[in-house]
Amino acid sequence: MPYDEEIALEVCERIAQGEGLEGICEDPRLPCETTVRKWMAKESSFAVAYARAREQQMEKWADDVIRIADDASGDYVDRIGKDGAVERVVDPETVQRSKLRIDTRMRLMSKFAAKRFGDKLDLTLTGTVEISALSDEELESRTRARLLALGVQLTGPMLLPMPGAVPLPVAALPPVITEPEVGE
Repeated sequence: MPYDEEIALEVCERIAQGEGLEGICEDPRLPCETTVRKWMAKESSFAVAYARAREQQMEKWADDVIRIADDASGDYVDRIGKDGAVERVVDPETVQRSKLRIDTRMRLMSKFAAKRFGDKLDLTLTGTVEISALSDEELESRTRARLLALGVQLTGPMLLPMPGAVPLPVAALPPVITEPEVGE
């Protein structure tokens, strides 16, 4: 089916109203999901409109979450006891279904619109970071010393030379400076 602006608009309107693309595409008047996704890839204006519709869909789902949570109409059922008395009890199946509906929407909202509905992370770092400006020779010398302390013998240079530079032969490298062990 070729791209059709009116159909594309209808798809976006229905997405914004909370429907899923799969359900929308079951309408025989509308194209299949694959066609809609191809339209998004080829028509930048449709891709932008679809993205905006998805944002509106997240707002609709947020409203749905509140409505579902506030609706207790099916949470209770009347049961007839052994004595014939009618008692009103919680229907756990209905409550669990409502919880599932809410959790599913919330999870999708946190993924599709993470900035708005995702979990906020507070990353606080403590401690100190020591930054020193070592020359390549100093860095290689210290690294060699630490590797030597671990029993690793190196026979060639460790650092790659800069493009156009000639690598130093191992004999020309500065002597290994050993650092005192902790406790010495």
